[in-house]
Amino acid sequence: MSAEEFRLQWLGVHGQIARNLPGIRGLIFSEAFGGGAGGAPASSFPMAIDGFAQMWFANREAFVAATASDQGKKWIADGDRLIDRQASRSFALGMRVVIEPPRLEGLIKRTILIVRKQGMTKPQFLKYWLSRHAELASGVPGLIGAVFNPVQAMPGSPANEPEFDGITETWWETSPDDLGGKPRSAAADAWMADADNCIDLERSRTVPSLEHVLIAPE
Repeated sequence: MSAEEFRLQWLGVHGQIARNLPGIRGLIFSEAFGGGAGGAPASSFPMAIDGFAQMWFANREAFVAATASDQGKKWIADGDRLIDRQASRSFALGMRVVIEPPRLEGLIKRTILIVRKQGMTKPQFLKYWLSRHAELASGVPGLIGAVFNPVQAMPGSPANEPEFDGITETWWETSPDDLGGKPRSAAADAWMADADNCIDLERSRTVPSLEHVLIAPE
């Protein structure tokens, strides 16, 4: 399947089916682009990334009920014709909103797929990442949105243990020509430098994407 064919089917058909899942409270599809979307042999997850699909439900039980419904079965079957399931991953995510994002159609987002620093336990990583590292993000000029998402495994995921420990989403106040680039400041530099204290940068990945808000999260 060509990238353009996938894009048209994923957004135009698959996304529209997902909009009608019972109990769904938010739906965002993000098209990955640029070098970060290509394969990354040195990272924990080396495969190319075509996009991110995010869905919000009241709880895990509501998600399970939605996928078991007739509409859910239709959505899963449609995904089977588009998505390489073995090369993809599904996660349940916690959500810590550090800076409320704008959630506007067509915004550029940077998604950071995080592997914790070697020698850190996951509880140690989460404690530092969700406190000190998140606090530094809250004071960065030009950062108009920041969400920190601890990763949990989903039932039926191809991987028994997720490759990532967390996912950070950031939105920056930049022009379209910057493609989501980060403006420099002392606070931004301090935040980036602090990443070395908890993140294995070589095994992690940063992927820019174009957001499509199909249902604004409640």
